[in-house]
Amino acid sequence: MTFLQYLVLIPFLLAMLFIFAYSLSQVGLVWAYFKAQRRKGASAQSSNQREVKAAHDALAAPTAWPVVTVQLPVYNERYVIERLMAAVVTFDYPKANLEIQLLDDSTDDTVDIIARRVAEYRAQGFDIRHIRRSDRTGFKAGALAHGLTVARGNS
Repeated sequence: MTFLQYLVLIPFLLAMLFIFAYSLSQVGLVWAYFKAQRRKGASAQSSNQREVKAAHDALAAPTAWPVVTVQLPVYNERYVIERLMAAVVTFDYPKANLEIQLLDDSTDDTVDIIARRVAEYRAQGFDIRHIRRSDRTGFKAGALAHGLTVARGNS
């Protein structure tokens, strides 16, 4: 080997040795993490679950529920609209204080799907409205702004 080859090989080997040592230290950290997690065990998890439940119970019963408006701006979303509506009506919130606005600018059969589902949810006691505009000025942001003009609650 020539002197030039050694001049390149030695820094390369030193760099590789440094990378190898760094990798070993990282493996050691991962090993220590898993070892600590195993020591904590199920008792720490159940303690944490009790704390979360206590915090949830403390927040779960306010003296007065505010009226909240949930706005759903949609445009030609026939494949997701039913799942979206089904998700919103499962909110854990009093029906009397929950207003749902479907801000629909659709030009396809999404309009019919929404109308059908809104009728079903209204029959179940939900305050849900299908709001349509004649033009799409501002697109979804415009629909949200229009919905705010007729909203009952704080969105």
